[in-house]
Amino acid sequence: MKIPETISFAYIAAWPTEGLAPGLESFVGEPCLVSFSASSKWVNPVEFILSHSTTMMNTPEGPVFIFLKRQGTTFHFILADALDERLWSLFDEWKKHGKYLSYLGMGGKSNLHACESPDVSRFQEFRDRAGPQNLNQFKEAVWEILNEDLLEGLAAGILRSEVDAYDIYNISVEMNVLDLDMDGASQVL
Repeated sequence: MKIPETISFAYIAAWPTEGLAPGLESFVGEPCLVSFSASSKWVNPVEFILSHSTTMMNTPEGPVFIFLKRQGTTFHFILADALDERLWSLFDEWKKHGKYLSYLGMGGKSNLHACESPDVSRFQEFRDRAGPQNLNQFKEAVWEILNEDLLEGLAAGILRSEVDAYDIYNISVEMNVLDLDMDGASQVL
């Protein structure tokens, strides 16, 4: 993967009081995972159901929590510091609802989806080690993931494991870094 000149960020913002589809009213004011895509490969994102999942990736520099949004062979990864205690507080907040809102903006279109709260119980060892964010360690972990093409490898592994025969050489991978310090309250969704 070519190292990007700039890293684009995802952030957490409270959903405003309007603009939610029926059945999502309970999310007003709740933390929403907000990210943006530059790819033109999303197929009609408003109507096409995106798949959402989570995983953890260990690097020599430390563990990275990964949110994944996907449509066919197009992958959008959001990387988060697995040792940042604020991430685990966010998971606790989402667990109260059993779901969380995930917003993906794509060139004037968007997809808002109520996702199942991540089952983070399998990552308890990382939660036990969590504390104040070590930004330098997390940056090094992100650079390791980029330099070693680990997201492309993860995407190819997902495609190989499926029954459908996808062209693993036609993968589109994007990445955002979750910035829990970014003031999402001032962002317009």
